Amino acid sequence: MRLRRICCHVVIVASFALIAFALAEWQALGFSAVGLWPLDGEMRLHPAHVLILGIVILPPALWELFALDHRELDRG
Repeated sequence: MRLRRICCHVVIVASFALIAFALAEWQALGFSAVGLWPLDGEMRLHPAHVLILGIVILPPALWELFALDHRELDRG
């Protein structure tokens, strides 16, 4: 149970790190949408893709953390 809680916290920290990195990189590009669509020419990772990844992994980790807390309250 402790390892699962630690993993949830690590995923949450990674999510916030990805979001912060993506926003900083996208701001450095001037919030340009060039290269956002992979079929637009060259295949490269756009900061918006990293931003989406960071946003997508956050809710499941938070949900699991809340579920762990709820299970502990039901037992105790």
